[in-house]
Amino acid sequence: MNRVTALFFALFLLGFSSASSRIINIPTDYSSIQAGINASADGDTVLVQPGTYIENVNFNGHNIVLGSQFLITGDTSFISATIIDGDSSGSVITFESGEDSTAIITGFTIRHGFALKGGGVNCLNSSPVVSSNAIIQNTAKSNDVANGLGGAIYCFNSNTTIFDNVIENNIASKSGRPPGTPFVLAYGGGVFCDSSNAEIKGNVIANNFSDNGGGIYCLNSSVNISNNIIIANAVGGGWDLDVWGYGAGILCIGSSVNIMHNSITGNSSRLDGGGLYLETTEAIVKGNIIFDNIAWGRGGGIACSNSNPIILNNTVSGNMARLGAGILCQSNSNPFIINTILWQDSSEWDSLEIHIDNSSPEVSYCDVQGGYQGIGNIDLDPLFRDPDNGDFHLISIACGDSADSPCIDAGHPAIIDSLLDCSWGLGTMLSDMGAYGGGDSVSVGFVDDFNMISDKFDLFQNYPNPFNASTTISFTLPQESEVTISIYNLLGQRVSTILGGRLPAGEHNVVWKADDYPSGVYFARLEKDDRSENVKMILLK
Repeated sequence: MNRVTALFFALFLLGFSSASSRIINIPTDYSSIQAGINASADGDTVLVQPGTYIENVNFNGHNIVLGSQFLITGDTSFISATIIDGDSSGSVITFESGEDSTAIITGFTIRHGFALKGGGVNCLNSSPVVSSNAIIQNTAKSNDVANGLGGAIYCFNSNTTIFDNVIENNIASKSGRPPGTPFVLAYGGGVFCDSSNAEIKGNVIANNFSDNGGGIYCLNSSVNISNNIIIANAVGGGWDLDVWGYGAGILCIGSSVNIMHNSITGNSSRLDGGGLYLETTEAIVKGNIIFDNIAWGRGGGIACSNSNPIILNNTVSGNMARLGAGILCQSNSNPFIINTILWQDSSEWDSLEIHIDNSSPEVSYCDVQGGYQGIGNIDLDPLFRDPDNGDFHLISIACGDSADSPCIDAGHPAIIDSLLDCSWGLGTMLSDMGAYGGGDSVSVGFVDDFNMISDKFDLFQNYPNPFNASTTISFTLPQESEVTISIYNLLGQRVSTILGGRLPAGEHNVVWKADDYPSGVYFARLEKDDRSENVKMILLK
């Protein structure tokens, strides 16, 4: 922390030291994080100084903010410097007493957990927010009779928000199986959700391993999976070669999911679904880059089994499988595939981008290598900008390229690109095919704080920040415009609209009075002409 920030924070603490909510400092006030939590009351903040804390932490029903110095500075170096180490003896962090969305953990490295469920974070019958942490090197390991679930994060009957974390090098594995014992597996190397409602957004989910569901596993859940980078996760094989493995990037069974604007790349499955596997699941799969995934069985990019997803404006390229390198449709799966590019996916046993087994997909306004019957489909090189380096934007003369992609203005006539930009939609009459076209345009892969594309206007960081009770939000407009400023919580729910109307060009200030809101992280969103900008704000009482 620099001197200016330290002085500001000291004055800030003095300014509300008599308020009902408290800041409990670790290790100044208590030697352990758990002791600080035990001494806290709802609405308090437990603020942890850098160091390694070897303990297993349970929120015990306390709806508090547990944060490192990252919470008050925004300096990400505090995440790696403030470590909670489970010492391979149980979940590192536990929520099991009905904690709600005001229970937040942010700004830590969470490592070396070892448990049957949730090596890093265990959420049971609770609704916490897990934000801006590095959750690494944790294990959920099966025993002789029960499955290991959720190497990094386990959620059961919980409404959990998992936002802006790095979830890496976690394992859900099975132990040796003595003769005569039941066959057990492990699920969800990164995140496991069962009977839960979850928001999984803005995370990097990388290099996790499990028998099934290497990155994310959803079972009987309602989950929004958006703006994540899901890369180099793996399923199947491992210690026992008789385990096949499904859904290396994402596996969803019996669930309702929105999978939107993710980068799903370099994942490897020993059987089906290198990037994504959907079984008896309702899904909207929209605006994703699904690239360079491998299924040693079928469905290198996407595998559908008894599911009818809407697959809209995706780019599926460079995936490999024995059959259905792009998309597998099996067991009465009848997806709607629209505005999607399937190109240079390679199969060992056929040359089809879409493999059909007892299914009837409806494919329209897609670019499918080798062709596909249906309205508006084409078979032309999409002319990606730099696919070898993972850049799947379409080239355009208007953006300084030598040619125009045939996928520009070639999408469904009922869909119009809402944003025209060389980094996004290029079609002026219809939508473009691929991940960067369609009815809305947001960044693909990791984003910071719900950041949306904007231009020609600026929203500045609020001041003071962190703040108690009120803060000033400043912005500039290049011309007279209709604007709205709304406040959102970490769940993405709008909690207040503090400004709405037409304003002249120039600089403007608006004050948010947050007396009636609990401590936590909020976002101010400035909206103008279907564009938006966002800033993160920290309310501490």
